[in-house]
Amino acid sequence: MFRLEEKDKEFLFSDESQKIRIRPLAHDIFRITVTKKEQFSDTESRIVICREEIQKTEKKETDDSK
Repeated sequence: MFRLEEKDKEFLFSDESQKIRIRPLAHDIFRITVTKKEQFSDTESRIVICREEIQKTEKKETDDSK
């Protein structure tokens, strides 16, 4: 079972073996990173150039998301 943590402008999911980070880069672009290490590598993306500053992230739970 994954644990969810909201940190700054990103969402972190983790269990005993891996971590998943979901970070919004723009209104409709998200960077998803998976690692089995203790820390994420913060190497800049060579694909996406972020020109929009995300001000706030928000999670929304619905009945079908549980």
